[in-house]
Amino acid sequence: MTGQRGRPRDPDVTVRAVRAAITVLAERGMRGFTADEVAAVAAVGKASIYRRWSSLDELLVDVVVDLGVREVPWGPLPGSARGDMVALLTAACTGPRAMAEVELLPVIGRDERLHRAYMDGPVLRLVAAVAELTSRAHRRGESVGFRGPAVAAAVAVLHRRMATRGQQAHPEWVSDVVDTVALPAVPR
Repeated sequence: MTGQRGRPRDPDVTVRAVRAAITVLAERGMRGFTADEVAAVAAVGKASIYRRWSSLDELLVDVVVDLGVREVPWGPLPGSARGDMVALLTAACTGPRAMAEVELLPVIGRDERLHRAYMDGPVLRLVAAVAELTSRAHRRGESVGFRGPAVAAAVAVLHRRMATRGQQAHPEWVSDVVDTVALPAVPR
């Protein structure tokens, strides 16, 4: 009999390992980011991690691509521009992905591979979310032009607060940033 020897690879291990890496980064930061920790959280052996990624740096590339906004709970139309902005910023700045993103931002800025992964993952998803934000406004009949830089600035303000306080964004933070950063920058 020919073919693969030993136990067949579990195709779900890659997904579990990336999710585990995000959890480890969110909860323990870069200092706690080890193959042992990721393997323990993913409930796999450390060898499974290194079979898929030659180093933790390689795993970080896949983690970075996976960060950022996934789904925004927009709510039903009509809604409001402010409500939609709150929904977007809450989705972008809460949960393990957001905390892991905040932890990785200094590293992303110094590593070209991570920077490319960030542009191809989280940044593209944020751009798509801003397009949906604008589309929802237009369907309501609002002549509002949401711009990526305004939303990115709001996310950056929240990320900075998250980094300095070591916690994800609170609803009060989001409301404050929507009212003082995001909405004033929107041309009407």
